[in-house]
Amino acid sequence: MVAGLNIRRTCNIAQQACALANAEDDNTLFDNLVYAENETDQTTADLELQIEKLKRIVAEQEKTLKTRETSLTNKNEQIMQQNNEITNKEKLIDTRNRMLQLSMERNVYKKKVIYTLFSCIVAVLILMLLIYGYFGKKK
Repeated sequence: MVAGLNIRRTCNIAQQACALANAEDDNTLFDNLVYAENETDQTTADLELQIEKLKRIVAEQEKTLKTRETSLTNKNEQIMQQNNEITNKEKLIDTRNRMLQLSMERNVYKKKVIYTLFSCIVAVLILMLLIYGYFGKKK
């Protein structure tokens, strides 16, 4: 849109220059020259203002981008740290699971030993009762 305005102003200046070439009296010629110079100065000033605005906008956007980059870098570091913590906790859980499994295996072994001893004691008691019953009837 700004470029369109500048093109129109340039066309106006060119038309005025053509009018200057066709002008017959010096006053009109001088007035047209002054008007053309004023238009050129105004166009230059407008362009300079627009350039300054664009420079400010670019500087603000650059500052915003740097802030976002810093924020993203910090968040990335935080995510990496959390991933390390998760990995460490997974290792800890695996270790504890293995310890629990070993403990359960030991308990199963101890139960087998206890049940075997109990069975042996019960078998000895039954054998003693049978022997007592066998020898007790003979007398």
